Amino acid sequence: MGNSCRSQMAHGFLQSFDASLEVYSGGTEPAAQVNPKAVEVMKEAGIDISSHTPVTVSVPIWIRRGIMSLPCAGEPTRAVRRLQGR
Repeated sequence: MGNSCRSQMAHGFLQSFDASLEVYSGGTEPAAQVNPKAVEVMKEAGIDISSHTPVTVSVPIWIRRGIMSLPCAGEPTRAVRRLQGR
């Protein structure tokens, strides 16, 4: 929900595979900053995510593009359904 750790790491990995990929991630309650441990671990893997910023999920854009992926069930899924009006 905070868009500060796992999704930022996944974002970094995806972009490292192909810099031309458009990668977006967002949370329903974004944190103030990316988790410093995530930045540290990714740096060890040779990937810099220090410039990433947690953002609010933008469901309409992701649905239009057909690329929405939910990394976990439970509250995040319910929150996205609320954003979709379901």
